[in-house]
Amino acid sequence: MEIIRDLTHFQAEKNMAVSIGNFDGVHLGGHAAIVKTIVTLAKERGFESGLVTFDPHPMKFFGAGGVKLLQTTEMKVREFERLGGWINYFCSILIKRWQVSILRSLSVSSCSKN
Repeated sequence: MEIIRDLTHFQAEKNMAVSIGNFDGVHLGGHAAIVKTIVTLAKERGFESGLVTFDPHPMKFFGAGGVKLLQTTEMKVREFERLGGWINYFCSILIKRWQVSILRSLSVSSCSKN
């Protein structure tokens, strides 16, 4: 599993099946099912597989008080490797203020046109 922390120069060599989420508290139940689904879909279609998460947790970034994380990013990586080493990429996106201002300026209609 390749760990990606900066998407600036990342270029996937194949199409990808991905799941996006916080994945806090990686566990055998739901997260194992997500990994299995992503890997299965990717293999069926000849894609690569990936998980995308955020650092820091979006609720923490936007100032929600009392957010207690169950796992660090490094702990998540270890758990996902243990759950299913078949994931090709684990992308931990560092949230930055300038990115948020760009995202806020986009509207759903402008995204759907592309």
